[in-house]
Amino acid sequence: MVFAFLPVAVFSQSSKLEKINLTGTHSVTLNLGFINQTSSVVVSSNDVSTKMNLQGSLSYNYWFSNELAIEGNAGFIAANVNSNTFSNGLVEQKVSGIFPFFMGVKYAPKVFSVSKNIRPFGTMLFGAITGFGTENEVNLLSVKSSTYTESTFAMKTGVGADALLGSLVKVGMLADYLYMPDFEKTFGTRKNYSGFNLSFNVGFMF
Repeated sequence: MVFAFLPVAVFSQSSKLEKINLTGTHSVTLNLGFINQTSSVVVSSNDVSTKMNLQGSLSYNYWFSNELAIEGNAGFIAANVNSNTFSNGLVEQKVSGIFPFFMGVKYAPKVFSVSKNIRPFGTMLFGAITGFGTENEVNLLSVKSSTYTESTFAMKTGVGADALLGSLVKVGMLADYLYMPDFEKTFGTRKNYSGFNLSFNVGFMF
C-alpha cells in the first residue's frame, strides 16, 4: 500500500519543486529488496534451516552531468543458516552469505524525465560476487570448524526511477538482472544466484 501511494505523492511533490541540477552532486543510497529465491524457515525433529530472499546494499554516485553518474555498490544478496542433528549424536551447522561488489555507470536520459524531478534511469555494473561460508561439526569426541570463501566475476544491469523530493533527499526503485557463473562450491542451497531482483531505495544528496 505504501509503494502504491508513493508515486502519486512523489509526483505531486515534484511538480511543486524547481528542477534540481545534479551536476557535481554526490549521493549515498540505501537499497533494500528481494532476490529470486523463496524465503523459508523449516523446523523438524533433526533439522532447522532458514533461507532469506532479502537483499541490501549501499551505493555511491557522483553525477558528472544531469544524465550520467559513476556508481559504486556493495552489500549482500542472500543468507542461509542450516542446523542438523544426526542419530549418532553429531550436530552440524552451516552458515553462508553472498556479497557482491560493483562499479559502473548510471544513465538517466533527459528525454524520459517525468515532471521536473522524476528521472528514469538505466545502470550497468561490473565487479565480483563472493560467497562466504562456515561449517561446524560437534560430537562427543571432537569439534571441527572450517571456513571457506570463493569469488567470481559478476555483472548487473537494471532499469528504475529516482524521485527527487528536494535538493537533499530522493526515493526510488530498481529492477535488475544479476549474472554470474557458477561457484565451484555450494553456498546455502545454490551454486548460482543469477536472476531478476527488485529493490526500493532512499538516498541523500550533498
